[in-house]
Amino acid sequence: MAASDPLRTFAVRITSSLMNFLIFAVALGIAPSQAAPTNAPYFPPTFRASTVPCSDAGKVMPTEILTDLQEKWYSAQLTAAREPSLYKASTHWSVGSGTVVRFTWLRSFHAPVFVRVEGLGTSKPRLVAKQLSGHGGYAPGSISKSLDRTLSPGEAHDIHLVLARSDIAHMQPRTCDIGVDGAQWIMESVDAHGYHFVDRQSPNAGGERDLALSLLRLTGWEVKPIY
Repeated sequence: MAASDPLRTFAVRITSSLMNFLIFAVALGIAPSQAAPTNAPYFPPTFRASTVPCSDAGKVMPTEILTDLQEKWYSAQLTAAREPSLYKASTHWSVGSGTVVRFTWLRSFHAPVFVRVEGLGTSKPRLVAKQLSGHGGYAPGSISKSLDRTLSPGEAHDIHLVLARSDIAHMQPRTCDIGVDGAQWIMESVDAHGYHFVDRQSPNAGGERDLALSLLRLTGWEVKPIY
């Protein structure tokens, strides 16, 4: 990223997709504070206080893992998809629960997609996938397509291997890249070690992209474009 004034850099961290969601929330009469459910937060409260070190113009500038606006944006999409809070699930995880992993794909100008695998490591791993009628950077709409089925032992084994190779549990939750529009690729998982979260914008390569595309392939859906 080219060097620029730190204050200007901080200002542009609110991408146009975030602004799109805010504009549509106002247009629809939805106050931003109402976007996220109050009884089941999707993300740890510590995310708003925790930061990652981002360097700009030779200076280290702490950047929030998740801004208030991002939390409302992501939560509104997950709520529209009637998805459970994996963060909440992590607070009462047990060995019999197995591992849970979810890919949330918020493309600015295309339908949001959610793919969740539950019970990895158990005898009954399950795939749940949903697509919304709206856009990832705008109003989410409602569920337009869904899938709920048991994974075969082979499918579960393959996803388990990809998940292990991706090592999202040890990835930095967010990067310092700045972009406009594109798509948010949000990976979450819950296992014996707790809740894990990785947020990337339109990754071209990496373990998180490999895992996300593997999950998408399980649906059998033709979901394009991929960005």
